[in-house]
Amino acid sequence: MYSTSFLVSCFASRSGGDVFIAGHPIGKGGVIDETKTVIERWTFAPPKGAPFSHRDESTVAIGTPAPHSPLEVGVQGSVYAMPSQRSVPIVNRIQIATLNYPIYKMKADPDGRYLLILPDADRVEFLDLVAGATTPQVLLDVTAAPELKDASVLMFGIHASDGAKHAVVVGPDGGVAFVDADNDAVFETVNMITNAEFDLTYRPSAKWQDSFYRYGLSLF
Repeated sequence: MYSTSFLVSCFASRSGGDVFIAGHPIGKGGVIDETKTVIERWTFAPPKGAPFSHRDESTVAIGTPAPHSPLEVGVQGSVYAMPSQRSVPIVNRIQIATLNYPIYKMKADPDGRYLLILPDADRVEFLDLVAGATTPQVLLDVTAAPELKDASVLMFGIHASDGAKHAVVVGPDGGVAFVDADNDAVFETVNMITNAEFDLTYRPSAKWQDSFYRYGLSLF
């Protein structure tokens, strides 16, 4: 339903109505620049009769604890309408960053305070959305954590073991688990893990209290 000026490579969502989309710019003649990445934020206004999901966005500065934002679901206008009876959703698109390198994965903080980015560069990055930053900062790179070499897996959610946010990055030689114990958008604890520890502690869905994307919900 929507076109872009870039080739989409990955996306991350806070809810059904707030999505971050990243991709490589498309230049003249349809030439794709795979050395750069554009990140846009799309926010949707659901039409009347459409189901929606929503999370309140936190404006609390990085470093200050905040409550976890609950996911709200409903039908716009309370009465469900078939898709053919709805108008086209209105979308607001804002470019928030242009990076001079490709990225593999993104995860969005459901409270709206940051993006976690896994570039094609053996490191993990953090983009401060509260401050309106356009350049990510490096959380950790391969020089300090060899486990990040060729990492391609990025998981993010509230872990059942402690009720805290965990971000897990994994590659062929193990991985790194970042833990934000008090939801202040600062990962105070960084643990190196083996692939066996990842399989045991993080891979099973039952180990996660909230994965930020899969919910057992019904509107009817």
